[in-house]
Amino acid sequence: MTTMTSSMQGFTIQSGKTVDKFLAEHFVYEITMLFLAGSKLDKIIAKRDKFKQGGNNLKEEECNREINMALEAFVIHWRALIEFFYIKNKKYPQDDMRASDFVVNTNR
Repeated sequence: MTTMTSSMQGFTIQSGKTVDKFLAEHFVYEITMLFLAGSKLDKIIAKRDKFKQGGNNLKEEECNREINMALEAFVIHWRALIEFFYIKNKKYPQDDMRASDFVVNTNR
């Protein structure tokens, strides 16, 4: 693994094939899915509101189930990103990484 000095004094950012591959495969996936789920939520809520105004209870209930599904997806990916950035000491699989694995504080 190679290292590269960041513009922030006292910190080194880890870089290399393993790190780049992880970011490309996992981090980008979590961000993408979070935004897709959020976008889907907005669309379904707008659709549900139209059915609600029109008095179509069956379609409104169908939209409510879709909202629950999109909300669950959003929360799952949000949690994965929170764990990536903020959970350092939690035991996680060896091939999994956290943001703290990429940045080393050289002031210690």
